[in-house]
Amino acid sequence: APELPMVSSQTVDVASLLQLGGRRDRAVDVPAATLFDRHVATLQPLPVPVEVAEVRSMLEALGEHVMRAKGIAQSRDGARWLVERVGRRISITPLPASEEQEPTDLVVITVSTEDVSGVRPAER
Repeated sequence: APELPMVSSQTVDVASLLQLGGRRDRAVDVPAATLFDRHVATLQPLPVPVEVAEVRSMLEALGEHVMRAKGIAQSRDGARWLVERVGRRISITPLPASEEQEPTDLVVITVSTEDVSGVRPAER
């Protein structure tokens, strides 16, 4: 992508760039994964129709433990958007024609705040 800056691997931690499949700026604050993380996936309804500002507010209000959120929203004029949140980074982009589909709920993946470090894998 021509708008992305080129960086030298001698000055940037390349592994941190690749973790999320794209560039990471300091606004992305994703908690470090551990062996004992417990991820929780939930569905949040996206109203149909909905406006971009409403979707952005929903994504911002999800809380600090959100790792990932993704869904497809539709506006009053029928336009559809791919809505995503990774850490604190929010992206709302027109849905590409090649991915055309009906609006969906918002899938939200969070890290449980419960301490599960004392639980053996067989007991989960």
